[in-house]
Amino acid sequence: TILSANLSPSTYAPRGYYSVIFFQILPHSRNVKADLEALGLDESYAKLSGTDAYSAGSGFLDPAFLDAFMRRTSYSRLGWFFLTHPRHAALALRASLSEGGRQRPPMGNFDRSTGVPPFTETHEFALWSDTKRALFHRHGIRYLGCFVLMATLICAIATARRTTLPGVLIAGIYALAGMGLTEVFVAALADAVDVTRHYFI
Repeated sequence: TILSANLSPSTYAPRGYYSVIFFQILPHSRNVKADLEALGLDESYAKLSGTDAYSAGSGFLDPAFLDAFMRRTSYSRLGWFFLTHPRHAALALRASLSEGGRQRPPMGNFDRSTGVPPFTETHEFALWSDTKRALFHRHGIRYLGCFVLMATLICAIATARRTTLPGVLIAGIYALAGMGLTEVFVAALADAVDVTRHYFI
């Protein structure tokens, strides 16, 4: 964790919150000016609505833009925005889980030398992934509900068997459930592109 934090480029984190702000929040905003102000940005940033950090017109290739953007806003500011704007948090969570329910990143899994079209996916040995995709792709609320139900159920079972299970095992089950729920929210609210890969991991 320490190595990841120290060795990651300084522009790595801003790509995430840039994409959330302009690709996830602003297109669904009812008051763009007020939402930008709550995020530490002024109305001049409204023109970037709909772009992500990897879009050609995002400004990430301009060091001056990037410096000003990083001074104005951050993940902590974005986190506070979601806490004080629950509608946006719910929309982001639903959209991310709906896409995350695809199960496998849409990158294809054939080498180019095979001659098959780009992004072609194999469906051999993929029954479980295809089943989950059918259940959860584009059904974010269903995906979230299922995950929360599973986490609650395993914690309830551990609690019911607390007299026969070692305490460290019960603590581990609670910790694993908490880590899973944390990852669900981090993957949904900390980035808005490539979320299928985040949930796959």
